[in-house]
Amino acid sequence: MKRYVFDVEGNGIDPTKLHCLSYGYKGEDGEFIIESVADYDDMRKMLLEADVLVGHNIIRWDVPVVERLLGISISARLIDTLTISWYIQPKRKNHRLEDYGEEFGIPKPSIDDWENLSLEEYIHRCEEDVKITRDLFNQQYQQLTEIYHPGSSISTFIDYLSFKTTCAYMQEKSRWKLDRERCAEGLAKLEKEKEEKEWELRKTMPPDPIKRKMHFPKKPYKKDGTLSAIGVAWFTLLHELNLPE
Repeated sequence: MKRYVFDVEGNGIDPTKLHCLSYGYKGEDGEFIIESVADYDDMRKMLLEADVLVGHNIIRWDVPVVERLLGISISARLIDTLTISWYIQPKRKNHRLEDYGEEFGIPKPSIDDWENLSLEEYIHRCEEDVKITRDLFNQQYQQLTEIYHPGSSISTFIDYLSFKTTCAYMQEKSRWKLDRERCAEGLAKLEKEKEEKEWELRKTMPPDPIKRKMHFPKKPYKKDGTLSAIGVAWFTLLHELNLPE
C-alpha cells in the first residue's frame, strides 16, 4: 500500500498554478523519506498511484486544487489531519500547521510572496509542512487509540470524519440562497407565538414576591402620644410577621 503525507504550494489562496508538491513516505528501512516535484506529470503520477493521502486541510483545499489544475480525479483514501484536530481538540484556539509546528519544534517557513520567490524556497516550506503533518498524524493516531480500540474502529472513524468534511466542502462549493423575506416572516411569527405563550404562562404562575427593605417610620406617633396611621401600619406588620417591636 502506498501511503503518502503530502502538501502543495501554489501562487495564492485560489491558485492558477502549482509551484511544487512534496510528499513523504516510509522507506524499506523505516526511514521517513521526503521528495518534491515541480513537474505536473510527476505530480499526477504520484497522486494517482497513491492508495492513501494524508494532509492538513486536503479535503477542502489541496485535493480540489490539484484536481482542478492537474485535470485528474483522485481516488485515494483521504486522511485530513485538520478534521481530526477539530474532533480531538474542539476547544483548541488554532488548528494551523504553523501552531503545531511550534509545538513539534519544526518552524513553518514564512512566505509572503507567492509569485516571485525561488522554487527552492517554496519547496522548503512545502517539505517542512510535510514533516509537521507527519508528526501531527502520529500524535493524533496515538490519541485516537486512547479513545477507541486500536484497529479497524479507528480507521472507520477517520473515514467517517473524511466523509463529513467532504459533505461540508460540497456545501461550501454549491452554496445555497436565503429567502430573506420568508425568514423575516417566520421570525415575526415565532416572536408572536413566543409572546402569546409567555403571557399564558404568566397567568398560571404565582406572582413574584415583592421584596423591599423597610425602616422604622420617622413619625409613628401623633403629638398626643397615640399611634399615627403609619405607626399603626408598622406595628400591625410586625405583629403579622411575629417580629419584636
